[in-house]
Formats: sequence, structure tokens, C-alpha cells
Amino acid sequence: MKISFLSSLFTKDKKSLRLPDSLLIKKLKILSQEQNLSIFDNITIYHHAQTYHFPLILLDEARGLYIFEKKEWAYDDLKNAKVEKAQQQDTSKDTLSFEKKQDIIHQKLNELTHQSDIPIYNYLLMENLNASEYEHLDISFQELIPAKKVIFSDTPQEDILEKLHNSTSISTSHYSKDSILGNLLIQFALLDEDKNIRLCTKSQRDIIEHNVFELESMQAPTRSGKTNTLLLKAIFHLLTHKNSKVLIIKPTLLACDLLKQKLVALIEHAIIDFDILNILIVTPYQFLDIKKSDIPKLVLCDDANLLKNDFVLQLIAMQKNANLLLVNYRIATYTHTLKETFSFHETSVLFHHTYKLAKALLLIARYLKNSKANDIIVISNEQTQKELRDDLHYFIEETTTAMQVSEHLMLQKLNAILFLDTLKIDELSPKHLIILDITEKQAQYLEQSIQKTAKSVDIIYDKPQDFITQLKEKYESN
Repeated sequence: MKISFLSSLFTKDKKSLRLPDSLLIKKLKILSQEQNLSIFDNITIYHHAQTYHFPLILLDEARGLYIFEKKEWAYDDLKNAKVEKAQQQDTSKDTLSFEKKQDIIHQKLNELTHQSDIPIYNYLLMENLNASEYEHLDISFQELIPAKKVIFSDTPQEDILEKLHNSTSISTSHYSKDSILGNLLIQFALLDEDKNIRLCTKSQRDIIEHNVFELESMQAPTRSGKTNTLLLKAIFHLLTHKNSKVLIIKPTLLACDLLKQKLVALIEHAIIDFDILNILIVTPYQFLDIKKSDIPKLVLCDDANLLKNDFVLQLIAMQKNANLLLVNYRIATYTHTLKETFSFHETSVLFHHTYKLAKALLLIARYLKNSKANDIIVISNEQTQKELRDDLHYFIEETTTAMQVSEHLMLQKLNAILFLDTLKIDELSPKHLIILDITEKQAQYLEQSIQKTAKSVDIIYDKPQDFITQLKEKYESN
């Protein structure tokens, strides 16, 4: 089986079915884009074991949260309606339920952030009723649902904005989309190492909601949030497909264990009833031990470019029994692409031609003044690692440990300086990376390691070599 032949498999136009937006929803989306508002239509809030559907939610960070009820009522349905008829339908699915939905929003925000003071404003979308028809309805109905709270099918875009602003005022508080929508819509909430919430981008949300069909692929650069997006995709799949499972393949035990930690943190934060055992996170070797009949219907293979090609071809061969998404597999055309990167810093890269152990000790001591021990990763061979750890115990009163990629991360201490013998740092994102004994073979992973490091990369060497000179010219910071 040739790779050139396989590439054609990834171009199938099989997409999740989604109905086109109505004219009224299009108006609201254009308005939101122009006014820098955040809008979600046909969205679900998950809270404990319950789900709550919202036809449309809109956040104005300066004013508050707008929730919309959508009704299909036409003039012929309402022309003889009176308040008494509406009151008799209080328990019907066709009645308004703003109060209950406000309570759910306040409750979830209070449990997650201990703040539930955001103003919430209610509006009704009536796509089959125009403003003129509304004026001919019974006065009792107009009193029940005032025109100022209704967006009609023919309401101009500028009038929509006026209606939204007339019942609100600019608040002294700021309601950021990350803190409000990120906590309400846990299926689109990225959680960093410091438990800060960030709302997914539009391209990330599209991938999360998309139903993988047969064989698909995704391209995503470093710091695009690809791994977290895959994790949220697995969670969302289980929330929307009851009694199902998802399998995620990562290259190493270390990567698997770090992803399991992220999964636990996300579920603990989300306040949802969720069985994390339904998300299987395995290495390629562990995958080969799974019976074919036990493989879930959805398989997500992260960092496929780091796996042996024979294994990837084996995954593709079994694709008839499962829907498969390959991430960063080397092909000509991708089904999905994450273009945005989230690197909010400049990483300093410095080369040091000096005695490596003494320089490494000086750098570690300097970084420990403003950083935690587990913010530092040291890359070295086994002999250098032993000597440096001995010196650290003698000169610096700081706990150190060696990260063993062959052992489960859950069994190892994570509150200390980490030592690795490879530049393939997988899911780790240190603040400071100190590299000793770099080889020409390892240098191919340097760029990826720099992208994953937040503040500084120090390469220490005691013998000049041509490949180091080339790396220095390419990477060293001014």
C-alpha cells in the first residue's frame, strides 16, 4: 500500500450535517461580528447529569449575557390567542422557560467561579412573525410578550442592536468570554496548567463538533492547542453519544499520562457526571494488545508523524471498523487545519561554549529564584545527568528527580527538576529548558522543543562542532 494512494482517502467530502442559518440568525451573527460580541446558536450547557439546550446565547462583555428563546409561531397560530391560552401551556415545551435557564446559568457559574452576578437579559426570536402581524395580535398577548423583547423576522439589524441596548446599560464590570462562556460551555473550555480557562477558537470548536466519518486527517502546529482540542472532542463525543467510547493514541507513556492528567483536571472542573474510563488513552504498543472487537467506533491518533509508518498503515487498514482521525500525518491534503497558535511570549535561545556542569548549575540556581523546580527540564546523557544531580544535591538545596519515560507518570514526583535523555519532550511545556550533550541526531527536535518552551532555552557545549555553529546562527537570540 503506497502513501500516494492513501492521500486520496483523506479528501472525501463527508461532513457533519448542519442546517443553514436562518436569515434572522445570520443577522445576529453579522451584528455580533461587527460589535465584537460572542454568539453561540443551538448550544447545550452540561451541568452534573443534566443537559440544557439554548437556541442562542450572546455575550456582550460590557453589558452581560443575552439568552434567546426561539418560537416557530406564525400569525395564523396566534391571531386568536389570549393570555388565558398561553397560561394553560405553562408546562408545555412551547412556552417560555427563561427563569429556569437563568437559574441554571447562575448556578453553574456560582459553583465554578463563586460569582453569579452577571446580568442576564431575555429575548424571543420569532422567525415566522413580522412586526406588522404582531400589531394585529390580541392586546393580552402583546402584554405577555412585549414587542421590545421580540426580534421579528423583519427586524432590521440596526433595530436589533437598539433593542438589545435599550434594556441594558454598560456595566462597571467586565464579563470576559473566557470566564463566562468558558465556564458555561465546558465542551469548548481549554484548561491550562494554572487552571485558567480559555474558550476555544472557532476552528477548534468546528473540529470538536465535527463527526469523524471513516478516515480523516488534521494538521496542527505546535502550540495550536491540538491535543487539548482532541481531548475536548473525545469528551464532547461521549456527551452526545451515550454508551460509547473513544480511543486516543499518543506516542509514549509519558504523553499518555500527561493527557490523562489533563482529562482528570477537565472533568473535575466541568461539574459533569462523566465516566473517564470511557476515554481510552494508549500508546501504539498498548493499542496492539486491544482486541479488534474492543476498539471503539472513534479513534483519534495524535502526533501520527512521530509514529512508525507501518503502525499508521495498520490503523488505516482497520479503519473499516472505526472512524479514524490522524493528526499531523504526512499527506498532501488535510480534512481539518488548526492555523492559530497561542505563543504569547518570546523564547530566548542562547548557546554557551563553556564547562557544561558549572554553567548548568549557575543557570538552574538563577531560574530557581523566580520559578518552581518543575518549571525546569534538563536534557543530558546518562553520565552527565548523574554528575549534575550529584552536584545539585551538594550545591543547591532543591529536590531533583529523573523523569523515566518508561514508567507511568502517576508514579513519579512532579514537583522537582526533570531530567530527560531526549529532546522529544512530548506534552511537556517547561518555562526553562537546559540542553547538554546535544548531538546532531537530536538537533532535529530542537525547533519543536523551543516552540514548547515558554521562556528560555540554553544549549551548553564544551566542544565546537559544525552543526552547533549552524544551529547557533539559526536560533540564537540577539
